Amino acid sequence: MASLIRRVRFGHNGTVTPAQSPKLFIGSSSESLPIVELLQKGLQNHAAIRSWTDRSIFKPTDFYVESLLNIPRLYDFGLFLFEPDDVVESRGIVMAAPRDNVIFEFGLFMSQLGLKRAFALAPRSRVKMLSDIAGLKPIEYDEPADVAPLRAELAKAKRPAVRKALVQSIQRSLQGPLEPAIEDIRALLKQGAVEAAGVFADAANVVQVAPVVVKLVRATLDIKGEAVVRHLALDMSEAWGILANEVLDGRSKLRNISWRCLMIDPRAASILRMASPSVSTKVAGSRVTEMRKFIAAHGSELAARNVSFECRLYAEPPMMHGFHIEKTALLWSMCDIAEGRLEGAKTPYWRFDAADEMILSSHPARAFQNWFDYRWQTARPAW
Repeated sequence: MASLIRRVRFGHNGTVTPAQSPKLFIGSSSESLPIVELLQKGLQNHAAIRSWTDRSIFKPTDFYVESLLNIPRLYDFGLFLFEPDDVVESRGIVMAAPRDNVIFEFGLFMSQLGLKRAFALAPRSRVKMLSDIAGLKPIEYDEPADVAPLRAELAKAKRPAVRKALVQSIQRSLQGPLEPAIEDIRALLKQGAVEAAGVFADAANVVQVAPVVVKLVRATLDIKGEAVVRHLALDMSEAWGILANEVLDGRSKLRNISWRCLMIDPRAASILRMASPSVSTKVAGSRVTEMRKFIAAHGSELAARNVSFECRLYAEPPMMHGFHIEKTALLWSMCDIAEGRLEGAKTPYWRFDAADEMILSSHPARAFQNWFDYRWQTARPAW
């Protein structure tokens, strides 16, 4: 019976969409938001849609370009509105042109998702295309004659009531002409979701992943007010210095953090037999001593900032390690083995987005969290 039940999920705008509905990002200028609203209504049963106006996309602490570089990896499709938003002169000819940042975003999505998953929508014969993409045929629609003057009035209007009336007029005029284009987009969306959406290579080693971890913790604090970090470690050779200086140190001024660390037990026989220069029980033992002294010296200051740090030791040879920032992301890497010895010198990290429970990447993030919590219960306190 269960197999006959159609699984559903809620799209971002509250509509119910199939569980495997693709995720669609819509990029446009602010002047084209009336068209974005029409597209969202026409496509709401075919994709989970987010436009650039969604605050969860461009987080307060992120650099705009950094966010843009990551966004294409989290979506299955990108739709960009090449509307007559600006005026340009080229070789003596004055023409309307799309907003430059929309073209830039389109290029980023095209480079990540390919030509069949990033596409432009444009009014027929109304905008100048860049020469590099002039051979690309956008999805076109016929713009009624009254839309251009309505758009011009909307750009100048200040009163909310006037703006609302103009938006409604534009939408009434465009609703019919946009329908064939919406049908074309629905056909493209039938390609479905990209496998493993929300998963991408992030950093080559623990040193390079450190600023990523700190950035994600800060972003989580800004959005949620608190951050819970589960840190599955090896010998803490590099990670302890980064954690102490970038997060626990009072000069960071970070507050409301719960950081739990599981690291190898330097006294465990199974790990002693497999230890190596890159996964060292000697280093692990010295880091435990350093951490214990740090907490003894700074415990009251950490408590004043509502920052807690706990460390426990596991006795099983490590297979993986990483950082789980709850409801944000998992940064995950494997521990290798060579000739019976643990190998932790090469530790590339993959990021699994965990902010949206509906995307595939949330499953490994959730599994990592659950396994961490299970092992935490049986691990030996470091002090």
